Amino acid sequence: MTNLPRALEHLKESLPSLIDKMERHVPYAAALMQQQSGQTITLGSHEQNAEPADPRAGIVLSAWTGNHFVEHATGELNPDRVADIAQEFVAGLRVEDDGISIDPGEAMERQYATECEIDPITI
Repeated sequence: MTNLPRALEHLKESLPSLIDKMERHVPYAAALMQQQSGQTITLGSHEQNAEPADPRAGIVLSAWTGNHFVEHATGELNPDRVADIAQEFVAGLRVEDDGISIDPGEAMERQYATECEIDPITI
């Protein structure tokens, strides 16, 4: 398991409830929380430069309308504000019964991290 910053951990804890509330309006909903950080490395024939990249974090909310998926992305990390954004998002969707249903399988929670071949701290 990857250690998440406190703001993301707090948001992660609120996601099951957020998804349940979204699914009161749409047949299926999901959330993908992302965080990126690292180094930007520039190599040229006359110069080499390494500097920290600005860290980025956010969440992508996905909803199935019965006909197609719709997504909304935000950099907001406050769980209360994300809940408001999610409700505004699904409230603006028109659910369509086109006879298409999806089977998302069992609910799951996964955490992924991309390991570096060379630790950026050593560069």
